[in-house]
Amino acid sequence: MRDVTFSGDLVKFENTNRPLVISQTDEPSEALSFMGADLPKNLVRSQQYFVVDSTPKYIKISDKPKGTPIRFEGDGSGSLAFNLSANYLSAYAPTGSGPGKGSFDIVGAKDVRVTGCQLSAMGDTMHIQRSRNIIFANNHILGSRMGAFFLAEYCQNATITGNLVDGTNGSRVISVEKSCTDVTMTGNTFRNGGRGAWINQPVNFIMTGNVFVNNTTKNEPDIRHGRIAYRTAKPGEFPELYFTIYDPAATYGPIIVRDNIFILGDSAPGEAVTFAPNGHDLQFTGNTFQNKAAIIVVDPSCKNALIESNMGATTLRKPVDFNHGRR
Repeated sequence: MRDVTFSGDLVKFENTNRPLVISQTDEPSEALSFMGADLPKNLVRSQQYFVVDSTPKYIKISDKPKGTPIRFEGDGSGSLAFNLSANYLSAYAPTGSGPGKGSFDIVGAKDVRVTGCQLSAMGDTMHIQRSRNIIFANNHILGSRMGAFFLAEYCQNATITGNLVDGTNGSRVISVEKSCTDVTMTGNTFRNGGRGAWINQPVNFIMTGNVFVNNTTKNEPDIRHGRIAYRTAKPGEFPELYFTIYDPAATYGPIIVRDNIFILGDSAPGEAVTFAPNGHDLQFTGNTFQNKAAIIVVDPSCKNALIESNMGATTLRKPVDFNHGRR
């Protein structure tokens, strides 16, 4: 954090020790934000901005990389936070937290069995990563300061069944990340997560007979529970379930999502389920949505998509960002 003043289009401070340089991308590591009660009227507290000019005495900022400098409506003062990723961790990490992944972190293993456990953590509850032949069954995740269940990156042949997962307003209640293959999730209950369930570029993915209850608490406008999005300085809009890709040119599928119950929270967006571009052989059928009407959004580039007979939901074909919900 650095104390700054505002005048004209200048953000003034001593920019000589670890100077801020011009932002080249919109990554959080190159973004900055402002705090304080005396900011100029046209600056939004906690929204992301980018450096477009840099000198030892001041910087100029814009709402996008290489954009037009913002001219401030009146002078002011406040505090500057640069590198939003690092600032988020330092501001919100629990007291005494370490670099680990919570209750356990299994990487590069085969024939993994996690059964009959009660798990919780002040960070992510657990990670299973780059492993194969996995059974995660009959466990209770009691609560998570951050993400609840992680099948993380390049796992193969995983069965997730009979679990009760309490997100307790952490981050995502489920993350199946980066090209996991041959994954079956059945007979689980996932509830009170913060940022929905995220499935990232899967291959051969089956999700049947699960119950999802209010997993978008980070969308709530009450800042004691919700999360303000730094891109907009407004509450988030995370779907209950969303499929993404990390490589814009990649494909994903086949996928079967069938006979699940989604009890949507009051802050769930209308677009409760979303499919990124380039999906193929997608079945989303026989699911039930309760508490509010839902829209299932499918990118037009998806092929062989059967989306039908979902009680309480309608289907909409429109463009979807390839990695929506990531931030």
